[in-house]
Amino acid sequence: MFVLDTAGGSTGWVVIHAPIQSPARIAQYSQFCRRGFSFLGMTSFLNFPALDEPSTLDYTAICQGWAHCFRDPDRLLPAGVPRMLLSLSDFIDPAQITPHRYPAPADPAERFDFVYVGAHEPWKMLAKNWPLAARCLPRLCGEMGLRGLMIGQRPQRVPALPGLVVRPWLPYPDWLRILGASRFLFVPNELDASPRVLAEALCLNTPLLVNHSLLGGWKYVAPTTGVFFESEHDVVDRAWHLYRGSYRPRPFFLSQYGPQRAGRRLRILLNRIDPSLPARSSLRLGYSLDG
Repeated sequence: MFVLDTAGGSTGWVVIHAPIQSPARIAQYSQFCRRGFSFLGMTSFLNFPALDEPSTLDYTAICQGWAHCFRDPDRLLPAGVPRMLLSLSDFIDPAQITPHRYPAPADPAERFDFVYVGAHEPWKMLAKNWPLAARCLPRLCGEMGLRGLMIGQRPQRVPALPGLVVRPWLPYPDWLRILGASRFLFVPNELDASPRVLAEALCLNTPLLVNHSLLGGWKYVAPTTGVFFESEHDVVDRAWHLYRGSYRPRPFFLSQYGPQRAGRRLRILLNRIDPSLPARSSLRLGYSLDG
């Protein structure tokens, strides 16, 4: 991704937010190097830049700074390099994702107590912590009697539970309407660095029930947005806590995140590396130099 100025022009910076593995991405990286771009790391893929498999690239040497999601960045990022707690999901625009734009579905069958975004690819199932979800869902649906929706998985691969609806996919607008109408978003994820769905839920004023071990996105959980849980042993208690509480997720997101606030923080981080950037501008991210 390119770091762009407010007019959509190049700042000379490119964000690396995942391992560069495919031939096309390797060729693109080589082209950026030849054109003189500088590189900023952003932690948006599992525990990147830590890698379980060998890589020909040393991302800690390539990237001059890091926008990260970690509670303990010293454990996963190089020492002495500028860094900031800043995630790709911070740039989600709450002016585009609003309860007014995505009202609750008219059909009561499309309204759920909670929603959970799963996956069927092995690496995504790891990030979304399907083993923990599989232990918690029977308690949420069975013991509490809640009605839940799981998307992203094939129904035949999920054990049947009373009250749990499983769908492999939903059109994005339909998903946002259902998310906004739900009592809470269930997030058992662990190795998930930048879960966009948490920010979407906050924009739609939907509270969060989040695994305390979540790698990234933990910062979105505050007294006004939701609660953490530790395991299947306390998930029911914490879910009841959500039901009894009063939450204001959207005002929290508006006060802390969004493209303007995240863009200013990105500019502050890059100014520590490159003082030539305009000190009062807000930056943004894009996939092309014309915005």
